[in-house]
This record gives sequence, C-alpha cells and structure tokens, in this order.
Amino acid sequence: MNDLYQDEHGQDLMEYALVLPLFLLLVFGIIEFGLVIMSYNTIANAAREGARAGILPPSDDCDTACRDAAAEVAARALTAGLNADELEVTVTRPGGGAIQVEVDYVAHLITGPIISAVGGDSAIPLQTIATMKVE
Repeated sequence: MNDLYQDEHGQDLMEYALVLPLFLLLVFGIIEFGLVIMSYNTIANAAREGARAGILPPSDDCDTACRDAAAEVAARALTAGLNADELEVTVTRPGGGAIQVEVDYVAHLITGPIISAVGGDSAIPLQTIATMKVE
C-alpha cells in the first residue's frame, strides 16, 4: 500500500500553496467589507445626530450659527473609532426651515498596499447626508 502513494510527496504542500491565496482573499474581503459597512453606519448615525442637534429649540443666547456649530460637534462626537483627519462634516441650511448635515469620510483598506500594487484605489470615499426640518 505504501508503494501506491510513493510518487505523491509534496502534493499536500502544492494544494496548500494553491488554495491559501484564495482563502486569504476571501477572509480579508469579508473583514474589509465589515469595516467599510461599520464606517458607513457610523457616519450615517453621526449625520442624523448632528441634524437632530441642529433642530433643537434654540435658547435665548444661541443663534443659527451657534446651532450649526452644535450640530457639527454632535456629529463629530459620534465618530469615535474613525480617523478624524479623514472626516469632514458640513452643516448647511438649504431653506424652508431645514438643516442639512453632510458627513464625508475616506475609509482606507487594510489591503491597500496590495490593491495599489495591482493598480486599484486603496481608499473608499463614503458620504451620507441627513436633512431635518426645524419645527
């Protein structure tokens, strides 16, 4: 019986070498997809919270600029875990008694160097906008 498998030395190593890159691609793809979705959900929640903070009833000593600043602070407060250098929060008043909070974020991928080496983009720009009416 040992003579039957005598010529197959190294077959396991060869199969492992062929399957490992595909397996790692799948695992890193799942991890990065999860991280990008988490980043998007984080900035979406931050934009909603910023808009909500901007529609709160004003106090006597807080004007529109003060409420816009409070909306930006509230949005940035919910972005813990994200790179603050890649985050941009814009608060506007489009008219009609509304406030609009736009949060832009650039999510850098773990496998960015590999993706860049093959000619791809190692970062994904994410954007979310929340608009609420001031009541």
